[in-house]
Amino acid sequence: MVKRSTSLGGVYDPAFFNISIEIDKPLIDINCLDEQSFGLFIHEYIHFIQDITTVHGLTNIHIIIEYLKQALNSIYQQTHRKIKLPILPNLHASDLVYFNYEIKKLTAGDQRSFENVNEISRYEIRTKDIPQCPIPQIECIQIFFDDEWSGSQSYQFGADCIYESMAYSIEKNLSLSYNESPDLPYNSAQLLAQYIYPEFADDEFNILALCDISLNSSNPGLTFVKLLELWKSEMYLPDYPSELFYKYNTTPIIKTIAHKNKIQRYQTYPLIDMFDIVKIVKEQLYSYFRYDLDSVTPEWKQICDNLHNWIDAIFESCLKWRIGNPSFMIQIAEIPDRLYNARLIQLFNTFGVPLCINKNGEGFFYHPRIKDSNFPIDFFAAMGQIYRLLIGAPEGKNCSLYNRCLKNPHVVTNHLCKTAPWEKCDELKSCPFSVMWYHCNLKKYSIALPTPRI
Repeated sequence: MVKRSTSLGGVYDPAFFNISIEIDKPLIDINCLDEQSFGLFIHEYIHFIQDITTVHGLTNIHIIIEYLKQALNSIYQQTHRKIKLPILPNLHASDLVYFNYEIKKLTAGDQRSFENVNEISRYEIRTKDIPQCPIPQIECIQIFFDDEWSGSQSYQFGADCIYESMAYSIEKNLSLSYNESPDLPYNSAQLLAQYIYPEFADDEFNILALCDISLNSSNPGLTFVKLLELWKSEMYLPDYPSELFYKYNTTPIIKTIAHKNKIQRYQTYPLIDMFDIVKIVKEQLYSYFRYDLDSVTPEWKQICDNLHNWIDAIFESCLKWRIGNPSFMIQIAEIPDRLYNARLIQLFNTFGVPLCINKNGEGFFYHPRIKDSNFPIDFFAAMGQIYRLLIGAPEGKNCSLYNRCLKNPHVVTNHLCKTAPWEKCDELKSCPFSVMWYHCNLKKYSIALPTPRI
């Protein structure tokens, strides 16, 4: 999993619903943020909306939760109590977790940054193999450009490019003092659209709509290019960018899936695909917060109920907006004055705001259905920390919630937070990480740390 970030201090944690922004200002009132801070916030907030309202974002959540289930089961099957890291998906013919991860990596595209890229010289659709995968080949988009320092360069245009291009486009429209970011990946969709179909790309909102549409597919980079090629061949230009959503949503698509190690293809429609993946992901997210352990307290049951209700609410909003108003992202970007942007205000008042933490650990969370000031939204971030630990990410052993916990009088913080947070499971004033470690049934396990060299 790659955290999605702006180049100047904002990060969204996909599948774990939290935003970190490197500013000193409290986030308690978003309308009071200066223009640059608001730009950072809205960029990451758009990533949150992408995460929960697009087929690709929801599929990413599904893949991560399936990995966590597999990783935890592999730990439970151990005869010893030391967990060796990283725990990686295994390559064997029946392991769909491994194949999904490989497909995810190939379709994500490049994460490198390049500045001063004025145009693309060409692009290619390349086929990449995944050995033993039921879906053995994935088509990827390779773009080429000239770099003023190192000459000709190639770059894989994929889902991450579209996520960032879309968020940056909205950031620039809504913030009077937005944060300058490298052309690749942040302007990659605009550059590629300008190369393939310049007349279409003359309207920035056409590109924004195409980005949003592409994220509602399993291979967004390929979808982006194929639709541009098709519409150019038809000499199709929409009268209004919102027209693109109707054209796409009413066109049947061929869905390819691997089931019991066999390829299955069937015809469906994009919105049906959305219904299916929302149902799956809701049930998976419930599984983070279960009642079926031996020692379930009333407090834990209440936490689970509260978080289940929040999950229900955000996905109810997802389906309502995607079906009732699929072009809502364009409508948000069209009105630059955030104080009078009715669609943006409506978005905040429907989806709320996920956990947002500034550099001082001060957090903010909002949802219109939730009045509890102590709502346990931090538990998603704690689960994200466990995920990064198990997958072997460099920051896995240094809990990202440390600064936030410093502000909480009910949580004890110490050196273990930054070196071995799993060792805090027995403390009376438990932190979100240790609570989730316990409820993942990991209390009797610890991490096998490397022996220091002398």
